[in-house]
Amino acid sequence: MAVYCFTQRIQASKRDQAKSIFEEVSGPRRQEYEASRRRLGIRREKVWFQSSPDGDMAVVYWEGEDPRAALREFASSEDPFDE
Repeated sequence: MAVYCFTQRIQASKRDQAKSIFEEVSGPRRQEYEASRRRLGIRREKVWFQSSPDGDMAVVYWEGEDPRAALREFASSEDPFDE
């Protein structure tokens, strides 16, 4: 199993929106989230928020057969949930 970690900057004006999205996928949209990750081949995903002098970041950890390929697939996905 491969591991891939990356960071994503969160614009200050989007911080509340980002937190809201993570709350949704932990609650009412959990099944859609899990189906999305299965389609992408991601077996485990962990996300943390990190504040830094340069702003807020999401730190993302993925495990799967080919997490880098999953990132490419996610970026080009036309699935309504992924978009």
